[in-house]
Parts: sequence; structure tokens; C-alpha cells
Amino acid sequence: MYDSKIDILLINETKFDSTVHDSDVYIPGFEIVRKDRRVNGRKGGGVCIYLRTNLNYRIRDDLNDDDLECLIVEISKPQSSAFLVGTWYRPPNSPPERFNENQANNAIKHAEKRYFSDNLEASKGNPRKTWDLINELSSRNTSKSSNILEIQVDSRTISTSGDMAEAFNEHFTNTAQVLAQEVPAAEVNPEFYLSYTDKAFCLNTPSLDVVFNLLRKIVEKKATGLDMIPSKLLKMAASIVAPSLTAIFTKSILTGIYPTEWKTARVTPVFKKGVKSDLNNYHPINN
Repeated sequence: MYDSKIDILLINETKFDSTVHDSDVYIPGFEIVRKDRRVNGRKGGGVCIYLRTNLNYRIRDDLNDDDLECLIVEISKPQSSAFLVGTWYRPPNSPPERFNENQANNAIKHAEKRYFSDNLEASKGNPRKTWDLINELSSRNTSKSSNILEIQVDSRTISTSGDMAEAFNEHFTNTAQVLAQEVPAAEVNPEFYLSYTDKAFCLNTPSLDVVFNLLRKIVEKKATGLDMIPSKLLKMAASIVAPSLTAIFTKSILTGIYPTEWKTARVTPVFKKGVKSDLNNYHPINN
């Protein structure tokens, strides 16, 4: 077997016991992991796994059930995800209750605990991945928006999408104006706090390389703009769109004109809490 292409060999009903030593069943080039049947008056049974010596593995005691003739190991390979290999032996006269739902749930619970523990450790320093794991663990719905069926405006019920969009737009716009009016007027001219400086500030026009590199660094999960062009597409087509974008950015800086289209954004009303038909229970998210 040493010269074969086999790296892992799983054997059921080994019939090993304490009188059988590892050296008695040694296969050159392989290590053996075994689980013999407990001494309970019955002979036979038992399982084992032969693993080629160059494999990096660990026995998953958290998944192995002492009451079952099973053996599970986790194998790690460079530049790839770890995977599990397991073998079970179920004697013909075993009561089915031993393989019941509770034991399956126990195994799933242990596996989930290990999964989240390992991944939380690996995601240290990456807040996005950490929150993704927390949301997954808590089964939290991460969708920030949902379909709004109707809203109340001046005792009127509005249910059409166009009218609701107009109502939300007016509400969010007026909210800013109302808040501004509540701020007391300053008794001192704001220019009083400004000190004179002879320093000048100007924007340099971007080079093609700078624009290209920025496009290549786009995070693919970022939301799209009004043009609905996916971030992934911009990243993939960086070499094609970079020259045009460079020309637009340069023209904007040299003329001092900020394109009107760039001032438009998609605003999504996100529900906070309370009555869903009340506009005051939503806050705007600019995406």
C-alpha cells in the first residue's frame, strides 16, 4: 500500500482490542488512529483510520461520541480549507435509539461552536468579517430595507411606490430644515473664528495609474450607484474605463465644476422601530 495512491484508509469492524498493539498492524508510510470497542462482554467491532505520514491531522474529540463506534479526524492541507474524514460502525443488532436526533443535534452544536470560534479568531482585525459572523451566529436579518406597503401623511394613506418616494423625499428634506431652525442663531459672525493664512490649497489632477489602481482596489460588496453598475464590473474593467474616468476627473478639477449627476444619490428609508406607517420612524441611508 506504500506505493499506492491511497492517502487515507478507513476500516470498520477491526476487531482490535488491548491485546493488539499498533506495531502489530503497522503499515509502512502510514499512521494509525483507532477506536476499539469498549469492554462490554462483546467482541468484534471497532474502527480505525490509516493516514499517510505526510498528512497534517488532528483527532476531533469534540465530534467523536464515546457511546458510538465512530472516529472523526480533521485534515489540513496547505493553501486549502481543512476537511473532515470519519468512519462509523453500526453493529447489526444496535438499537436505532442510539442514532437518534439528539445525538445528531449534539454533533451539529459542537461543530457550529468550533466553526464560529475558529472563524472569529481568524477574523481579528477585520470588523466586516467579525460582524458577518455575529449576524450569522444570531440569525439576524442583515437586510437593511424591506418592502414598505403603506405610509400615513397628513391622515392620508399612501400606498403607491411613486407617491411614497415623493413623501419620503419631502419628509427627509424638511427634517433637515426643521432641525436647522431649532439651532439658535450665533451672536458672533462665524468669520470671527477664522484666522488669516497665506497657505494655498489646490487639487492635483489624477494620473491614469492612480485611477486604475483605485479601481482595482474597489470592494466588490459595495452598493451600486444610480447607474447600477456593479462594483465587481468596475474592478474587472479597470483597464478599459480608467482612461475615460481620468479624463472626466481631470476636466472637473481644471474647470472647477462638479457634475450635477454626481450630486444625485439613491436614498433608502430604513425602518427603526415603532409604527411602520409613520415617516418619523425611518432614517435615510445614502447608498
